[in-house]
Amino acid sequence: MPGTARRQRADGATRLSHTILYAGGFVLPDRSASAQRVRENANLFRSIGYDVVIMGKLPNGAHESSIDGFRCVDIQSPVEGRAFRPYALDAASVIAVAESIPRHRLAGIVAYNYPAPGLASLIRHAHAFKIPIVAEVTDWHGFDGPNLYVKMQKLWWSDRLYRVLAPRSRNIICATRKVARVYSACNVLTLPFAIDADAPKWSPALIARDASIRRFVYAGKPGAAIRKDRLDRIVEAFAMVHARGGVFELVMVGVTQGEFIEQLPGLAPEIARMGNSIKFLGRVPHADALREVASSDFTVLLRLRTKANEIGFPTKIVEAFGCGVPPVVNDTSDIGLYVRDGVNGILVRGTQTALLAEAIERAITTETSALEQMKQSCRQENPFRFTHFQQAARDFFNNLQ
Repeated sequence: MPGTARRQRADGATRLSHTILYAGGFVLPDRSASAQRVRENANLFRSIGYDVVIMGKLPNGAHESSIDGFRCVDIQSPVEGRAFRPYALDAASVIAVAESIPRHRLAGIVAYNYPAPGLASLIRHAHAFKIPIVAEVTDWHGFDGPNLYVKMQKLWWSDRLYRVLAPRSRNIICATRKVARVYSACNVLTLPFAIDADAPKWSPALIARDASIRRFVYAGKPGAAIRKDRLDRIVEAFAMVHARGGVFELVMVGVTQGEFIEQLPGLAPEIARMGNSIKFLGRVPHADALREVASSDFTVLLRLRTKANEIGFPTKIVEAFGCGVPPVVNDTSDIGLYVRDGVNGILVRGTQTALLAEAIERAITTETSALEQMKQSCRQENPFRFTHFQQAARDFFNNLQ
């Protein structure tokens, strides 16, 4: 049957179709964690024998580009001279690119955290043409933001996507086992994050620094009001350690000191007291952020057990492992399945500031030899290396519905 994901040979073995169309609203090449996840997943899918065409938002008005050897097409304007309705509402732009791929070679369309109206349209069109649809569900847009109407709208659409539309696709990629259990009646691939751990980007030139001082880094987008990753508690915990005589360097990548104090003015005195022990770099190119991570002894992250955090998996943890740097982090999402306390990271026993401060002091007082063993474990036993997920991905695509 045209458009199905597998072909049976005479010997009964399965031969995969050639192409996966991977579509979503992420900004290429690396403007967000979403774009980075999609590119890494595309590498995984290519490693098991697929061509991948990526549809996202391309910069500078481009209709097509090549990134990592993949054909990349603009999801807003994939065809020069032809107008499309917004992809968030209508599947026409994705279907146009799907039609450019010979039907017998199209294994399926992966819709990455797709807006609910657009996904509903995509499912209708694709099922009519017997093209399998995969809903990748790793984000939850909860009740946040300044505008009440927008907050209510996002929450309603997130709920509809999660509960109604994703199961209708019958094929799900998710990031955590908790979400996989929700969709147990579907064909499911649990993929926290899969990376090519041997790629050069994970071994950048290191920054010269005083190796006798433990260096910690937070690198990411802190979210609305700088509370997504609880930077308020992170700074409070380091201030607590500093007041007790702890010596460290904390580097905050992704937010300036002015932006931080504007949102959390009550922490200005704590920042002033820490002096040179804390510095803010603001937003930097992704390659520079990875360089800051790789040049540190530990990364640090604290997240509450919200629905958004439980559905997704932190890119920051994966990047820490890729760079061979152990994280100091609490156990949300599926983090506890991958971060082993004292082996490849330090697990915070809760989300309270005092518990984070306790974990930071453990990191500061960790013997150099033990720290080096932790770093080696991150690199040599990286649980996010894409080879760990190849068989599960093969099985998943062999069984597309």
